[in-house]
Amino acid sequence: SRIIRTGLAAVATTALALTLTAAPAQAAKAVKSQVTIGGYQVSGGTKITIDGKVKAKKAFCKKGRKVVLKQITDNQKAGTAKTNKKGVWKVKFNGNKISPGEFKATVKKKVVKKNGKKFTCKAAKVKKVIGES
Repeated sequence: SRIIRTGLAAVATTALALTLTAAPAQAAKAVKSQVTIGGYQVSGGTKITIDGKVKAKKAFCKKGRKVVLKQITDNQKAGTAKTNKKGVWKVKFNGNKISPGEFKATVKKKVVKKNGKKFTCKAAKVKKVIGES
């Protein structure tokens, strides 16, 4: 009877292990993201504000995304911003330190869990010439 119990325990353990390994891993659903650079404003002669938007089909892929803005002509970081619930972002910087030129806005991928499902908000980047005539 001890041999039977040991055998049954081994069978149960094997069956459990097979069940756990056979269950498919739930893949994260990819949500395409897009980042844009809108316009720019100059105030006080030297204060520059550049704005833009992160767009996605899912609202949680718009809100709370960190946008990094770089002036790539001279390889200078202009600043970072977090998007609001509509995906809008603004970066303010000193125009005396960072000159006009080609700017790049980037947003990294973000993994979000909603209602037991895993979503990956994809990374995005865009380039635009600002302030040159």
